[in-house]
Amino acid sequence: MVRRTQQAKQDERRVARDSEEARRSGEVHGAYVPPSRSTCTEKVFYLPLDDDATFQVEQRTWTDDRLVDFHLIASAMRLAKGGWDTLDLVRADICHGHAHAHLLVGPSKDSDPFHIRRIDTVDDVQPAFRTATIQIIKLATRVGNERGNGDD
Repeated sequence: MVRRTQQAKQDERRVARDSEEARRSGEVHGAYVPPSRSTCTEKVFYLPLDDDATFQVEQRTWTDDRLVDFHLIASAMRLAKGGWDTLDLVRADICHGHAHAHLLVGPSKDSDPFHIRRIDTVDDVQPAFRTATIQIIKLATRVGNERGNGDD
């Protein structure tokens, strides 16, 4: 039986290996095109990353008997002049046949998307979703730690 921490480490190694393979091959764009979201069932989940839910990932998924598309947004709550405000840190989605993430804050926010996983068929979407969730949590945690409590 694999323990939870062991599973997380195995997933991280798998993500790193898959990303490195795609980078080496230069073929990050797959052939998959998701169906229209209007024909699918949409579900929204919130994954808190801290005890106070001030740091969370919004998981928006579309299914048609199985997962066909997803959109993830990692955000942090911050105290602003008028009260609490939400700051989006990282976004991940499917486009051009691959799952990728966009940094939304910091000096890298205008850089090219960070490749997560190539998607050629609908069978690749579920593993890409798992990989993207792991990557977006890591990226958001890194960005959040770099930002600290400072302003934009």
